[in-house]
Amino acid sequence: MTEQPQSSDALTAARGALGDVRSSRVANFALLFLLAALWGSSYLFIKIAVVTVTPITLVAARVTISAVAMLVYLRLIDVRLPADRKSWYLISLVGVTGNTFAFLFLTWGVRAIDSGLAAILLSTVPLFTMLIAHLFLAKERLTVRNFIGIVIGFSGMMVLAWPTLFLERSGSVLGELLVILASLSYAVSSVVAARVPQVDPTAAATGSIIAAAATMIPISLVWDQPWNLTPSTEALWSLAVVSLFGTAAAQIVFFLLVHRAGATFMSVSGYLIPLVGVLLGAVALGERPDIFALIALALILAGVATVEGQR
Repeated sequence: MTEQPQSSDALTAARGALGDVRSSRVANFALLFLLAALWGSSYLFIKIAVVTVTPITLVAARVTISAVAMLVYLRLIDVRLPADRKSWYLISLVGVTGNTFAFLFLTWGVRAIDSGLAAILLSTVPLFTMLIAHLFLAKERLTVRNFIGIVIGFSGMMVLAWPTLFLERSGSVLGELLVILASLSYAVSSVVAARVPQVDPTAAATGSIIAAAATMIPISLVWDQPWNLTPSTEALWSLAVVSLFGTAAAQIVFFLLVHRAGATFMSVSGYLIPLVGVLLGAVALGERPDIFALIALALILAGVATVEGQR
């Protein structure tokens, strides 16, 4: 009779632990879908904003607003930016490649192609990252499986460009090329980030955005003279959304998810982002991806799955 209360207490504790695990998994999946929504919707808002805001000024405003928001967040969580020169050199390089160049290429490219197609092409980032890491990081050598995945993924890009190149369908090869260059820039920044010394990830991300803002603000002021622009209300709202949510908030969710569930679980967002981008482009802008775009999406995701499955 005396054992029953102990068994009951143990059962209650086990149920409570199981409930905690389930709630934790639910929270992790909620963060995963939130991250995919934040990043996947960025292409839509860029597409809207770039109609009346030039790419250079759009990127300059985006990184500046994001930098201010991230600095406020760092202050709230009591994290400081790095102080040593080596860290700032590498973080600045991450900012220039992953924010300045990538954002510029993406914004220019989206002017000429559908936002959904841009989302599909941007899903090649892991493939480019694997190739560049093979060349510059001794611990990241390609395997046969990696190579097969890269070939499958890049064949998707060829399928996407095929109608414009050979079937005389309307489209912009230059726009697609610019988005591919954005993907390449993101990959370069990822490899450079792997060389950054032990710095708090949130501080490193904030520093990279600050470096991008420091680069883009003078270029925008001299080249565009943004005070002469007449952006629409929709463009201003879209700029605010992509800056605060698609950039700053996405960074915070990204690091929170990695901390809670690990980088492997977070990488699943790479499969959701292009789906979100295509869906939002279809619903909000009336974009209609053709069979070539859908085949390309399937091939690129299959290639990424093959590469990621090796890790």
